[in-house]
Amino acid sequence: MLKKLLAAAAAVLLLCLLSGCDTILFSSVDNLMRPPKISGEINSQLMKAFEVSAGGNYSLKYPLSGDYQSPCVMYDMDNDGTEEAIIFYSPENESTTVRMAFFDYSEEKWSIVSDFKGLGNSINQVSFEDIKNDGTVQVAISWGFFDTKTANILSIYSIGFSDESVINSVQLIFNEPYSAMKIFDVDGSGGKEIFLISSLASNDSVKKIGTLYAVRSDGSIASVSSVTMDSTVSGYSSIKLEAASENKPYRIFVDAIKGDITMSTEIIYWDSKINGLYSPLLNTDTQSVTSTVRSVRIESRDINGDGLIETPLQVPLTGSYTTSSTLKAEASADNAVVFSSPATASVFLTKWCTFSVDNKFVPVAYSAINSSDYYVFNYKTEWLDKLTIENDVENRIWTFYEVINSGSSLGDKLFSIATIPFSDWSEEKYTGYVKIAENNSLVYAVKLFDAAKNHGITTEIVMKQFEIIE
Repeated sequence: MLKKLLAAAAAVLLLCLLSGCDTILFSSVDNLMRPPKISGEINSQLMKAFEVSAGGNYSLKYPLSGDYQSPCVMYDMDNDGTEEAIIFYSPENESTTVRMAFFDYSEEKWSIVSDFKGLGNSINQVSFEDIKNDGTVQVAISWGFFDTKTANILSIYSIGFSDESVINSVQLIFNEPYSAMKIFDVDGSGGKEIFLISSLASNDSVKKIGTLYAVRSDGSIASVSSVTMDSTVSGYSSIKLEAASENKPYRIFVDAIKGDITMSTEIIYWDSKINGLYSPLLNTDTQSVTSTVRSVRIESRDINGDGLIETPLQVPLTGSYTTSSTLKAEASADNAVVFSSPATASVFLTKWCTFSVDNKFVPVAYSAINSSDYYVFNYKTEWLDKLTIENDVENRIWTFYEVINSGSSLGDKLFSIATIPFSDWSEEKYTGYVKIAENNSLVYAVKLFDAAKNHGITTEIVMKQFEIIE
């Protein structure tokens, strides 16, 4: 159910065997001062044409993320059965400039049709979109500046073709700065809209603004609506769309990073009453969202396949506690993250909630997430307020107990889940434990105690409720 729960902390740039050009093998060094070695007659012709047009020494530039992470991006832009090519590079005397060269294959040869300066010193990603919903393809390029995550520009280029299906124009039709962005079909029309989050500085403060852009009847791209967003976030992890239905509008879920370890989700939708975007969770006085703050970086997602996106909300697990020689993070009543006594810090229960049409969170699933040992234990509904956890940090053991008197005291010990280095694991050493899962370096084992049968808990049930965070 819950896979890849922790958001990726860094993008990894693969500089070898990149597959943007299916049969091209580029060198693994970005500052390539000689042509890459490639295979295939057509690709060899393309590189020869590029070398002639580039002239002299150059370095190839790689998109950092997305589906195309090669300096040579090939795509059939006019749907004629033959791919066109875009090659990103920097001339030797313009090391901080990225240029883009467009090539078309016609009459059994590659020819350069356009070469111009890009709008950043790096490429974040490249995609091909039918934003106009007319069967044509536009090229969307996210440009970065000097390795920063906040200084980005989204540029969209319209590609024109002659009667002979040869590129005859490359026109910039959209160009906007952003901190986070997503291109998707928001309203189900078949065309795609653009959602950008940008920063607006004024009077020694910075506002975060979310803006939806769409294509107008004349073919231009214009702002449809803007909404003020949480100004206290430091970055963004993901933007997801929940499609509209008969009784609710489309909703945009923005997972944002707050501070060192926390994350929140802001929900934005189209409000017909104001005829514009609306953020129901935003406190307009503080310009922040606090109701969805959690102490682990877990993204919102559709966890049960029902087409609705669930938001993870964290609450202290009744009766739980941590034994540790170090301080543990804990959420207070207003969801601010504070540090607790090392012997009393609660284990958090994550409630996965849908967002109702009347702007309320409705729990659909529950889980306890052990982010330090990379696993999730999914709670059955009948276990709520009946099972709690002792988190033994030093020994890497979660022990589950009965809850008595609404959490004022603990009952019998039910079972323990131990995280054990693979090299240290053996059934003889860990008497009574049964291995239930493993990854490359860790073994996860469960030990049942006599009282487990009172709740119908078996090794098989523990194994079913257990998931490794990948």
